[in-house]
Amino acid sequence: AGSSSFVVDDDGDVTTSSAVTTSEEDEDEDGENAMMMSSALQRRKVTRDGRFFTADDVLVSRSLEQYWQDKAGSPWDLNRDGTDRDDAAGTPWRATIAMAVDHSRFFPQRNLYSRVGVRVSFNFDDFEPNPDAANASASGSDAGGALSLSLEEWSRLKARKVYEASGLPCIAESTDFEIPPQPGVKNDRGFYTRTMNMDVLAKAIQKFEPVSPPERVTRWESVACYYDGSTEIIGEGLCQCIMRWATPERTVIATTSALDNVYKALYTKFEFDLNYFENVGRAQTATGLQKKTLTGASLLRDRILNEARVLKDGILKVSSFLNHKVDAQLMEVCGEELAYRLQHVRANKVLTVEATGLIPGLTVARMLRIPLVFARKSRPISISDSFQTTYRSATKGTTSDLIVSEEYLGPHDRVLIIDDFLAGGSTVEALFKLARMASANVVGVGVLIEKAAEGGRAFLAGYDVPVESLAKITKIEQGRLEVAMEPPFVVQVAEDDGDTSGSDLEDTSNR
Repeated sequence: AGSSSFVVDDDGDVTTSSAVTTSEEDEDEDGENAMMMSSALQRRKVTRDGRFFTADDVLVSRSLEQYWQDKAGSPWDLNRDGTDRDDAAGTPWRATIAMAVDHSRFFPQRNLYSRVGVRVSFNFDDFEPNPDAANASASGSDAGGALSLSLEEWSRLKARKVYEASGLPCIAESTDFEIPPQPGVKNDRGFYTRTMNMDVLAKAIQKFEPVSPPERVTRWESVACYYDGSTEIIGEGLCQCIMRWATPERTVIATTSALDNVYKALYTKFEFDLNYFENVGRAQTATGLQKKTLTGASLLRDRILNEARVLKDGILKVSSFLNHKVDAQLMEVCGEELAYRLQHVRANKVLTVEATGLIPGLTVARMLRIPLVFARKSRPISISDSFQTTYRSATKGTTSDLIVSEEYLGPHDRVLIIDDFLAGGSTVEALFKLARMASANVVGVGVLIEKAAEGGRAFLAGYDVPVESLAKITKIEQGRLEVAMEPPFVVQVAEDDGDTSGSDLEDTSNR
């Protein structure tokens, strides 16, 4: 087990110490492991009537259950997740893993592992105590049976369940928060939870702080577990903090510490290479790739400077080539460039807004060979169950609804948001909300025109996803506008790849 302890002293400073060890189970040959796993999966399908979780399972995950149902026909077809076996530069991934970690830690962890050639394909972050479990009903509480298990047992269960369902190595994490009871204080039972909801933690701290001495200690503990069928690695993290300095954000200290300890152990055991993509990519470059300069951004900037008009309140009129009369060839090259710029996020769906968002969105979806879902502004009779939110249109000055059917957006989707404009960010944020309602992950945002002065990029910064725009309007003043002149986006393609239309993108490189 790898463990790190953090202590926040009276001045608010953090100190830490850590140690890491690894354990392994008996190892079989790879072929035997695959056969045993396949056999176990088939038995479970037969004995459980197609359901993955039953009353015997202490913890359950709706997203993992749905994944199991989706994969029931061919559980070993890992490419059915909609992502590629190669990274954005055409370099084959060294390995593919899954995770069961808090959604706030998923993107940093995914990026951490991607640097060493490991693709994180899924994150099942909705594990919870099974309300139908036999031991839960016997205890009279849904969580009764689950809370009798240690944090380490929780993480081990999660990792093994994900491995059993997917055949992928899994890193799982569990965290708790505790305000221990005050000795000798009547009716002070303290507080304990394994639900890392920031509002719940904040309310607990606010409740106990007025009746607690300043030196009363709060405690976050996290345990992470890696499991691949033969190797199991445990990482631990602990943060202790006096009530005076306690905030829900301290959770990150414990969870990051536990996950980092697992990463350090894996880095050593599997000899991760921080230069993996550079080394492998360098070898591939020598096999006949040629540079290609994309022209979408420069052509769009030229059209904006030549034809766009500035209306009242800084509204930009581009109806001669975009949102009324459409230059189809221009939109084709613009969509191609957005697809290249954002291929690395490995989305499996494009999400946009009717109607002008469809113009770039269709080309991006076609280039990436993924479906496009567009949010409607009114509910047709054909949509019953749906996700719905509202946003305010800067151009119209009105509030509109956005509606997406529950059929077309779900927990396993990696969503790429595409739109024509990014100004204040309200439209894109509404699409984020729709994706969150569906428990989908937004992995990137691409727009044709960004009005940089209106702060939309900064507004979206908290979502921690890449934002790409082809033309940045830096200033609109007295009917005049300024467009940022940026270097062209250069990609590398195979020598025989003269036309990328209708095919998978081959390779992207640097600006």
